[in-house]
Amino acid sequence: MGAFAMRFEDAARVRPAGQVEVGVVALLEWAFAVEFAQLEFDEMAATSGAGRVGVGNEYLLMQCAMVGCTIDGGGRSLPHDDADIVASIVAGLPVIHGGRGMAVTIAELARARAVPDWMRDARPRVVPREWRQHKHGVFAATRVCGTVQEHSRKRGLVTRDVMCCDVLITPTAHQIEAARARYSAWWRALRAVRDQLARASLDRWLVTDAMPPRAPWQKRC
Repeated sequence: MGAFAMRFEDAARVRPAGQVEVGVVALLEWAFAVEFAQLEFDEMAATSGAGRVGVGNEYLLMQCAMVGCTIDGGGRSLPHDDADIVASIVAGLPVIHGGRGMAVTIAELARARAVPDWMRDARPRVVPREWRQHKHGVFAATRVCGTVQEHSRKRGLVTRDVMCCDVLITPTAHQIEAARARYSAWWRALRAVRDQLARASLDRWLVTDAMPPRAPWQKRC
């Protein structure tokens, strides 16, 4: 998770009351990577008896695999109640903050103890479109893109080929901007989750205001 990534054990500090102060990133990692909490997007249907409509077993298996869930009946113990509350809050992320898609992203990143790739140190570079290998090494591929005429005292008017090298700009400014926009969207969704968790009735944890950097690509004085 980079410089601002913190292990759960390092992020928590025991309070006299018995609860543990913890940042939202560390709490999410505990819930999804340690307790293996699962996202349940059909909680309303489960409580009302409606069940899943038009969903086959293949779809359920795919959804479980996306967030690292196991099939019911496995040998793993049930998650802690606090972990279930965390998962429920993440699953209920409002559409304005990305809804279910962002909820899955948050869970996957927490399980991997990672953050969205914001393309650290990325700068647009000009590179050859193609490379060719010769006995002397690898060189940029070139092609004839025109001719030029030169006057030679010995040979008179001489026509020579003009060689060009096709290039690419990578990564593009748009790609860098898009990656950082995804990070910013994740950060805003994370803040919304943090605010909900701070108001939740957790037994073990007391959620602090701690957040990862909002724009880690911006240089700090």
